Amino acid sequence: AGNAQADECVHFLRLFRRITGCTVHHYIDRCRRRKVRDLLARNWSQKAIAAEIGFSTPQSFSRWNRRQSVLPSGRARPVEP
Repeated sequence: AGNAQADECVHFLRLFRRITGCTVHHYIDRCRRRKVRDLLARNWSQKAIAAEIGFSTPQSFSRWNRRQSVLPSGRARPVEP
């Protein structure tokens, strides 16, 4: 039974890539980058953005952000009211 699930997962991943042109991971990152830009335009804090886009801690968001170059490193954002 476990092997059938793995086969289905692999099939999904291949199909997803064929349809979207990117991996699931890259697609999620692209959606997150878009959401970050939207929230920054609305003056959300980094902490609030991290929670909104699914990071468990602001630190994990910060690490992801450095790799993605969405928000300039060290850029202070106002605290969300």
